Amino acid sequence: MTIKNILLIGKTGNGKSTLANTLVNKNDNFEEVFKESDGSRSKTKDIQSEHFTVKLGELWEIDYQVIDTPGMGDNRFDEKVILNKLAELSKFADTGFYQVFFVVKGRLNNEDIEIYNSLKDIFGEEVSKYTTIVRTDFKGFRDREKCETDRKELVENNEKVKKMVELCNGIVYVNNPPLMDDDEEINEKLRQICRESRKKLLSHLLQVNASYRPEGLAQLNKKIDDYLEQREILQKELEELREAAKENINKEKELKAKKEQIARLEAKVQQEIKNASYWKDRWSGLGVGSRFFRLFGGSS
Repeated sequence: MTIKNILLIGKTGNGKSTLANTLVNKNDNFEEVFKESDGSRSKTKDIQSEHFTVKLGELWEIDYQVIDTPGMGDNRFDEKVILNKLAELSKFADTGFYQVFFVVKGRLNNEDIEIYNSLKDIFGEEVSKYTTIVRTDFKGFRDREKCETDRKELVENNEKVKKMVELCNGIVYVNNPPLMDDDEEINEKLRQICRESRKKLLSHLLQVNASYRPEGLAQLNKKIDDYLEQREILQKELEELREAAKENINKEKELKAKKEQIARLEAKVQQEIKNASYWKDRWSGLGVGSRFFRLFGGSS
């Protein structure tokens, strides 16, 4: 039996675990398999996976496995801890990933792009070809025109986002709300939204005909260690450059202060010369010199 792995990557609070529950649809009732967070704190601390089967008619079915990962950007977890958790993905080296769902909520921002770039650093540039951006919590997900308008706005306002979208397998818009209300009538409405979102996701997966097996997946642990080591070296170099720049700024400030001091001194001297010249002219203009000489017997 061939299982198609779907890897979920994204920032904490973007709805990865909720998306995973929507895909699995346990007992056809969207029961919680993956613990869902309700804010900026991730409840997924380890790699979690769950198998589900999609039946297509009487004779055809597809086996999928959702792989949920710890959310990036949670200030409770150091990046090194999260990346070391991701190293556990090496156990999927034999089967690889059918698709990577890069989960975002709201507009893509610089933090999302940084996480996406980290993904490429770890798995390789080719991962983009097997990556789909999934935009969660999009209320107008049913309206194709609204989805297209949003996609255009995303790429028009940010060159980095535009490049990211162009490299990936497009964007799928969904709204997969968690079931939190005890009111069964409300829950049923929420389930209907999840069903429609799941249908869109499964339809997209059927259109994708690829499976990604990163060459270095089996050695992912070593790759992440190398990546972290390089990051540490670069960060150290950056700090050294910042200190050097700060020192240069201080020297520039000292030089500027000296120049200002010299300028003030020159201005003072010029003023004194000007004052001396003024009183010399006043002295001569009043004929003080001639009277002085006459008083003391001199000649003018």
